[in-house]
Amino acid sequence: MNDAEALGNIKSQKAIEPHINALTTDKEKKVRENAADVLGNTKSEKAIEPLINALTTDNEKKVHANDAEAFGNIKSQISGLGIF
Repeated sequence: MNDAEALGNIKSQKAIEPHINALTTDKEKKVRENAADVLGNTKSEKAIEPLINALTTDNEKKVHANDAEAFGNIKSQISGLGIF
């Protein structure tokens, strides 16, 4: 596990912005895959819009799958709040 994954696993708010950036701008699919995973682990509402955008724009199958899973993780976390 790398430092970025560790931050995501402890739901650190410090992990959110750098990973949103990686998800939306990095050219390497592996970096975008990892970013989606970390964002899903943080379960932060801040990640919802970037994940939805990535779901509709990223053509890499594994990145798309990770985006969907991350979005699902966040949705399940906040569904009790009446947001979804």
